[in-house]
Amino acid sequence: MNKSIIKTAFISSKKGREKELRESLREVAHKTRAEKGCIQFEIHENMDKPGEFILWEHFVDKQALDDHLNKSYTKKYFETNSFEATSVINMAILK
Repeated sequence: MNKSIIKTAFISSKKGREKELRESLREVAHKTRAEKGCIQFEIHENMDKPGEFILWEHFVDKQALDDHLNKSYTKKYFETNSFEATSVINMAILK
């Protein structure tokens, strides 16, 4: 069984905080991609609705995800409170 962790997150910024969220996500993405356990970390913004984002996250295992969530920059992102709604879906690669 594949132990990698794949998540898709849907995030919307709070009104008037789109730029702040965008910059915060860019910073987290840049640093996350350098993490040893990160396979993929992509952020996409809805061009028809600026401030709506989809994150694709893929880590080698649960420990790598836990390590990511405990990084200071990840905690800082969550503390900004610049987003209203998040929905996270656990994914698997079909073989």
